[in-house]
Amino acid sequence: MLMAVVRDEDDIEVRLLAGRIRLLRRIAARRRGRRAAAAAAMLVVAGSGVAASVVVHRADAETIGTSVTCYAHADLGSLHGTSAMSSAVGAPVRQLSLTEKADMCALVWKSGLEQAAVDGGHWPDIDPNTSTLPVPPLAFCRLADGTTGGFPIEPPATTSRAVCDRLGLPLLT
Repeated sequence: MLMAVVRDEDDIEVRLLAGRIRLLRRIAARRRGRRAAAAAAMLVVAGSGVAASVVVHRADAETIGTSVTCYAHADLGSLHGTSAMSSAVGAPVRQLSLTEKADMCALVWKSGLEQAAVDGGHWPDIDPNTSTLPVPPLAFCRLADGTTGGFPIEPPATTSRAVCDRLGLPLLT
């Protein structure tokens, strides 16, 4: 979440800064595919004497409840794909269960996640609905931005808890 600390709300520069922050928020959401990596920075508006802080981004409730990022390995730096469920315009947003998020990760794996990781990020042309590619057992952890991450349970870890602990993330159950 981006937040501005201001002194004079009537100041035009403050309103411009607020607009810039909204624009940065939209750009960041698009660039990250609606998931955010934890980051911190300081933004200073030159000449106005007004400063704004950019704090660690936390995904909004809708993104947290409707998306999952599926990783090729139990490593935050590994190739990954993000799946999100969207609602019809004007319809209430329904939060997905962990089982539904697991099903979404299964589709990412059946789309060739493992092959793409081996092939430098080039995804094969595979229909996940008819694919027979294997889906490994997955551990689901809470990522730094609040969203769900799905990781394969691979040695040395043998349990979901061990995978999340190794990554320094809380286990989702």
